[in-house]
Order: sequence, then C-alpha cells, then structure tokens
Amino acid sequence: MEDTKDEMNDHFYDTAELATPDSGIADTSPTKDPAEVEKEKEEWRVELAKTEEEIQTLRSVLGAKVRHANELKKKLGITTLQEFKQDVSSTLTSIRESDAYKKTSEKVHQLEDKITHSETYKKTNEKLHQWEDKITSSGAYQKTNEAFKNVGTKASQAANAAGKKLSDLRNSQTFKSIEEKVGSAYSNVKAKVTGSKSETNFDEALTDTATEQQESNGTGPAPETKVPL
Repeated sequence: MEDTKDEMNDHFYDTAELATPDSGIADTSPTKDPAEVEKEKEEWRVELAKTEEEIQTLRSVLGAKVRHANELKKKLGITTLQEFKQDVSSTLTSIRESDAYKKTSEKVHQLEDKITHSETYKKTNEKLHQWEDKITSSGAYQKTNEAFKNVGTKASQAANAAGKKLSDLRNSQTFKSIEEKVGSAYSNVKAKVTGSKSETNFDEALTDTATEQQESNGTGPAPETKVPL
C-alpha cells in the first residue's frame, strides 16, 4: 500500500514548476517573496495592456484595408454575388484536389465496382430484366398499350374530320348565300345612313333593308291586322 502511494506521488508535478507567464497558472508558493510576486503580476498587467493595444491597432488597420478592398471591388464591378460564387468555386476546387476527397472518391469507385461485379447484383439485374420481359409480353400490357394507341388514333381522326366538316361548311352554297345576304344588308344599311348619324335614320334603314329582303325572297311584308272597334 505504501509503495502505491509513493508511486502516485511521483506522478504529481509541483505547481511552482508550471507557473510561467504563458501558462496562466499563478505561482502561489509560500516560499516566494510576496513583493516579488506582486512585481511579476505588475509586469504581466503591463504586458497584457500592451498586447490588447496592439490587437486594437491591428483591428483598425484590418478594417481600413477591408474598406479599401470593397471600394476597389466596387470600381471593378465585382458584386457580392460574383465574389460568393468565386469563393464557392474555389472551395469546391480545393475540396476536389484534397487528398481526403481523392481517397474517398477512389473508395467509392472501388465499392461501386465490387457491387456491379458481384453475383448478387448480376442475379438481381437479371431478375429485373426477366420481370420486364414478362410484363411487356403479357396480354394485359399489350391490350392496354393497344387501347392507348386506338384512343390516340381516334382522337386524331375526329379532329381531322371536324376540320374537314368546317372547311366543307365554309365552302357550301348555303354558307356563301348567308354570307352574301349579310354583306348585302350591311352595304345597304351603310349606304342609307351615310352622311347622317341619326338613330332614327339608322332604324329606318334597317326596316327598309329587311322589307327589301322579304320582297326579294317573295314573302312580302306581313299584312296589317285590323282590330274591330
């Protein structure tokens, strides 16, 4: 038991040996003169104040450099988006050229080769092709495919037939006769109201044109019905 205690004591270091200005451990050894300790602390305070002042100076210089760089970028037309894209591209290039990425990519390719050349992969791929052949060769698939083709063909034929009927209708004598009558009526109305914008004259022109159309068709005006008093 005593040997164990001695062994443990050998592994402990004297804190006085570790107390340095850079270690952050203050030497509180009672064997050191308090005046000397206070003197060392004062030196550390002065050094700390000097270091903080240097840090502040460097921050000011860095801020001025950053502002100057931004002004130069603005004059050169370099936008924040362009700079961001450039940074991303540079980062991706650095990643691709890194040893870790190359090793990882190589491992992935090796794993891919192992998988594609494995018996399990070959059997699974073969099974998938067999299922595909069975599905495409089945009667249900062929009927469905044929039905879709028939629907497309019928829709195309119906559209062509409708277009042909519309073209035949436009070329028919009935359509041309109606078109001529409408054009003639419009021309008569326009000729009768020319030179006058009166609504009464326009109504009279419409009435006269309708009467002329009825007379030309042999129907004549409707007889006036007298109501006995």
